[in-house]
Amino acid sequence: MTLPKVYIYPAGRFGEDWVMIALHEDGEWYLQHICSSPSYGLHDLHGVRRKEYTEKFGGYGNGEFYDLVVVNTADEIPLPTLVKAGIRNPDGSRATR
Repeated sequence: MTLPKVYIYPAGRFGEDWVMIALHEDGEWYLQHICSSPSYGLHDLHGVRRKEYTEKFGGYGNGEFYDLVVVNTADEIPLPTLVKAGIRNPDGSRATR
C-alpha cells in the first residue's frame, strides 16, 4: 500500500521569521506555522501535532500512516500537488492568488 505524502517546506519569510507549510499531496493546505528557523519546521509541523495527524490519517506515525517528505523549496514538490494547492500554474509558473 502506498502511503499519502506530506511535504514540509519553508514557504517564505515573514519579517525575520519563516512560514513553514505541511502540504498534503492532494494539494490541501494541511498545516502551517511561523518559526524562527526552518530547522524547527519538522518538529513544529509534526512533532507537536499528534492530534492533527491522527484526525487526518487515522493515526500518528511517519512511515505507518503517511510519509513525511522534508524539502528545501516548493520546487522539490511534484507539480500536480502544487497546481492543486494553487501555488503553481499547470505550466509551472507561480500562481497568483
